[in-house]
Amino acid sequence: MKKILIILGVLFVSQVFAQEYIPFDNNLQMKFDNNLRYDKIVKLGDQTLLKTYRYNPKIRRDVYTFYDYKNDTISTEFIVRDSCETISIAENDKNYYCLIRNKIAVELLQTSKKRINWKTIYTINDVEKDNYDLMISNKRIVILSNSRLYYKFKNKFKIQSFNDTWMTRYNRIYYNHAFSYFLGDMLFIANDRGEFGGKLLRFQYDKRKDNFTYVEMINDNVKKIVLYKNELYAISLLEHMSLMYNTLYKINGDSIYTVYSQNNFNNSNNNLNNMKIDWYNWKDIVSGFPILSIETYNNSLYILIRKKGIYKLSENNNLELVKPLDVDRYFTGHDGKISYSVRDIILNLQAIEGSLYLIHNVPIITKVGLK
Repeated sequence: MKKILIILGVLFVSQVFAQEYIPFDNNLQMKFDNNLRYDKIVKLGDQTLLKTYRYNPKIRRDVYTFYDYKNDTISTEFIVRDSCETISIAENDKNYYCLIRNKIAVELLQTSKKRINWKTIYTINDVEKDNYDLMISNKRIVILSNSRLYYKFKNKFKIQSFNDTWMTRYNRIYYNHAFSYFLGDMLFIANDRGEFGGKLLRFQYDKRKDNFTYVEMINDNVKKIVLYKNELYAISLLEHMSLMYNTLYKINGDSIYTVYSQNNFNNSNNNLNNMKIDWYNWKDIVSGFPILSIETYNNSLYILIRKKGIYKLSENNNLELVKPLDVDRYFTGHDGKISYSVRDIILNLQAIEGSLYLIHNVPIITKVGLK
């Protein structure tokens, strides 16, 4: 499958699908920075922030910026320390945490919620220019990087390196924009590298040894994981032109179930040969249209299906339509020399304070109210 994708990668097909619903226009003039992307919405106390990134060709990586996000509008930049890139922000009951990067190091900052006074509590010598993310669960702190975990579960920070043979440029513990989830003593990290593959890794903390062991749970392009009724749900998606492989997994302990899967690639995914099957009868709704993202809110599981809309999983595992939605459209732009088009699709679904937010692959956010 990977060889087919790489060969076909040089081709481009422009196809505009018929609009089933009206809230979005097609072939719009691009009025935004095409290098700007929205990553996710982050809550920091009473403040709502939008994490964004731009690709910097000089340093060959994405550079992050946070902005205040008020009344569904981006306002001022959120700056913790001048001349530093803000990579990630998190909080627990007592403190705020911020991961920043300067020219030579990555620093973890901490401040009390009662009195804002950011102080450095840990520093990483950033010689390798890795990708980083921050995870906080109560007093436990984990900093993710390409091949290391920096963590503090007891009295001091420790470093654990992973240099297994499968780790290459395209197979890492953590890659840019990977989705991660903290659950008790376990870390789940979902990496999606397109035609180069992907993995869902589970890192288990050993209290006696004060380190982690890991297992590869799913060898697939997992984009997101959520917790619903004490079980993890993971969505994978790989598309190329008219080809698609799309699977929704359910994880209970060491058991992995395939909730729903559709595949029109020539070869089937090897994961399905070793998994228990727990099919839900969604074919009439989902067939031919990929599940793009999943999200939980108020004890409900929401599922976003392209050209169909947002659905909620019912008690008997049926799909109930919440909001019909079709976001498949194109924007046209011009860089001074040539004209080009950018396809607008949805990358993520987030629930914040009673609303669902659709994060697009262009700098656009769509808010959908919940009943």
